[in-house]
Amino acid sequence: LKVPNLFLIGIPVFKDGPAYRIAVRLRYRKADGGLSFWYEMWREDLVFDDAFREAVDRVREETELPVLMGSPEA
Repeated sequence: LKVPNLFLIGIPVFKDGPAYRIAVRLRYRKADGGLSFWYEMWREDLVFDDAFREAVDRVREETELPVLMGSPEA
């Protein structure tokens, strides 16, 4: 069996939002006589940032109100 170690998925970041293509690496490790599988998304932080910017722009356009962006209190 030949399993690919890299593949692409298309999923929305926010509910009812557009799908984003994200590269995913399939990882595995031999442990205790068996195999453990997991996946790692590549640069999901950039995908989230882009989806967030797009959502903010959509809110700004559809409400015609200013969007306030703050910073966390220390």
